[in-house]
Amino acid sequence: MGSFFNVVILRYDPKQSFFNLDHLTGRSKCVHCHKQLKWYELFPVISFMALDFPLLVANLVAIGESTGKVDKLLEKISDFYTRQVDETAANLVELIQPILMVVIAVFVGILFASILMPIYNLAQAF
Repeated sequence: MGSFFNVVILRYDPKQSFFNLDHLTGRSKCVHCHKQLKWYELFPVISFMALDFPLLVANLVAIGESTGKVDKLLEKISDFYTRQVDETAANLVELIQPILMVVIAVFVGILFASILMPIYNLAQAF
């Protein structure tokens, strides 16, 4: 979500309201050359429409519009979600490590048993 907000920051037009949907009608155009964008160039717009933003994000954007500092607030939101994703990934790694240790221990136990069982069976035969 942090990278999405980075895209929003780059494409934000301070002359238009963030919540004004009038600029979403019709075909999207490049901000610089006004060339109509193709369907595969619209993925950030599609993901923006499909995402369910928390109330915190909507409130911060509204505050940013009233103060004229939407870009700064979007950067802070981006940093917050980037940090949240990093913490979740770190927690996931910490959760996977013990599971991986158990799987390795079971594998080593099976390998050890597969080596010792034939030796034990040979010893039983004599």
